[in-house]
Amino acid sequence: MRLNADGVWIWSEAVAAGEGLHDKYNDLVSKWNHFVPIFNAKVHLRNVGRPLGATDTQRETVIKLRKAGESLRAIAEETSLSLNTVRTIVDQRDRRDRTSIKYLERIRRDKGEMAEERTWQSRKRTRHGLPRRIDAFQRQSAQLRKEAKGLK
Repeated sequence: MRLNADGVWIWSEAVAAGEGLHDKYNDLVSKWNHFVPIFNAKVHLRNVGRPLGATDTQRETVIKLRKAGESLRAIAEETSLSLNTVRTIVDQRDRRDRTSIKYLERIRRDKGEMAEERTWQSRKRTRHGLPRRIDAFQRQSAQLRKEAKGLK
């Protein structure tokens, strides 16, 4: 921090630029997260991931057996498909399969990032309050010096 010609404390350009980039990143994340559901709704017909190792007949059989209440393991044994393939076929109807979930999702922050964000916000509040505190300390010290001179 440095004191400018007007007597106002200002941060260096690097600190201001860092805050600006952080705010831009947060805005970009929130915009992305806002549009993800809209975009996902429009691309629901798109094939995602590598092709499934099951024919159309096998897919229909899996769906029929699942609607009849069969377990995934029983369906896998009966159709000679792997359990993961059966699970993917069943979940594809609701777009809950692994590839659909991984395709487009919100940008989520893990606990570590959230803690870093809270720390960043706390430090930002401290940075913004620091000039007022410096001015208050300077006024207080000037007042104390004046009072101390009067005691002699």
